[in-house]
Amino acid sequence: LGELGRALEPHGIRLAVEFMGPAHLRKDKPFEFIHDLTAALTLVGMIPAKNVGLLVDVWHLHTSGGSVEDIKKIPKERIVSV
Repeated sequence: LGELGRALEPHGIRLAVEFMGPAHLRKDKPFEFIHDLTAALTLVGMIPAKNVGLLVDVWHLHTSGGSVEDIKKIPKERIVSV
């Protein structure tokens, strides 16, 4: 993802990563463990490209056990899309 971010950055493009909250959408998929905001923030935080961030979907947040309060934990520069 970092490499992809670096390739997109000169073109002014940001890359959004989304976590899948509902269990039926992630069952038997690679990286199934990235199903909540905390895991997604950890993943995005490991990527040095600053144009890579999160797509925040409140339905996925809700189905993963998160709350609107959790959105306040996201650094604003890491929110790409809502």
